Amino acid sequence: MPHTDTIPVSASIASTGFGLRWVGKHCYAYSGTFNVDTTAFTMLEWDSGALAIKGTFYGYGPIKFDSTDLNTGHFGGFQISFNGQVVAIMKSDTSQHDMGQVMQFTAVIPPLTTVLVEGLSYVTAADFLMECTFTGKTIGTE
Repeated sequence: MPHTDTIPVSASIASTGFGLRWVGKHCYAYSGTFNVDTTAFTMLEWDSGALAIKGTFYGYGPIKFDSTDLNTGHFGGFQISFNGQVVAIMKSDTSQHDMGQVMQFTAVIPPLTTVLVEGLSYVTAADFLMECTFTGKTIGTE
């Protein structure tokens, strides 16, 4: 049977990108990896739609994905805005193993909200990567 025949037309395919994806009442967004930079860059951006969502943002600090140099790191910052208003700022530090490397922020996102997550680092380094994810579920619809 061809692969396309085994996946229902209504299925959501896991992928990275700026937007929000849905699986029933659950939703997720995976930014993919970004090279760290001293200029703020968009990691996730979407409009919430007609339903309220409760979920958690996760910011993964900069690492060098190289087995010979995995013990080094940098500072990474994440700014989360709803409709242009900053609602959270998180900072990760992957340079020290006793510091927070994955930051999280749980929030209720109101209906009709533009969500923006930006990343920032204190260095520009093409070999260090950071990312952001979001997982949530609609609320108030039971």
